Amino acid sequence: MVRLLRPSVIAIAMLIVQAISVAAAPDVGGTPVPAGSAGRDRLDGHLFLGNRGPFEGRLGSYCYEGGCGDSAWIIPDRGPSATPETLYSFALGDEAEMTSFSARYAPASVAFPGEQDLRELRVATKSPARRFDFSGLPVGDWVLLASVQFEGGDASFFWRVRVTPDGADLPDTSTSSPSVSAGQPPTFSLGVVRLAILGVLSAVVLGRGRMAPRRSRLR
Repeated sequence: MVRLLRPSVIAIAMLIVQAISVAAAPDVGGTPVPAGSAGRDRLDGHLFLGNRGPFEGRLGSYCYEGGCGDSAWIIPDRGPSATPETLYSFALGDEAEMTSFSARYAPASVAFPGEQDLRELRVATKSPARRFDFSGLPVGDWVLLASVQFEGGDASFFWRVRVTPDGADLPDTSTSSPSVSAGQPPTFSLGVVRLAILGVLSAVVLGRGRMAPRRSRLR
């Protein structure tokens, strides 16, 4: 008789897969892009910090032109720095009009933030608009999430922002491409890792399913 895995084992395996999903994602957020080469697509999110930017965000969950994608919480490795007085604004890559906009943030140290970890930022611009101004972040190391709706879809974008009193904590540079640069270890395919985990679980199930030899009863 085949024995099923305990719920605790399944839960641990699911947590491992989720953690790998976050760790294996390439860091492409937070890069300052020259105005002439910035992404101009609807699913490019541009963050402006004062007179600096645009900083391209990491695309999260979205629906647009019949296609949708779901994303877990993303924590970019690096990103721009700012001061508490920095003014923030957001625009889509193609400068399309947005019907709604919201911005929230959570500590970068929290891998899977809950509602108690997320804090709302005040949006100064009324909808609809092509560009939204909103309040900045306090001192700390944060992940900024912008959620927008527009004609034909919606999208969310992530940035890593570190705020210090003088804004000199980090240079405004980060990786802008999922390609592996020199000196960096290659990133394993997430699909391959998941298949490996499923293979291990299957082996455990089959191993537990083997019937042990029955002992004869003594009469």
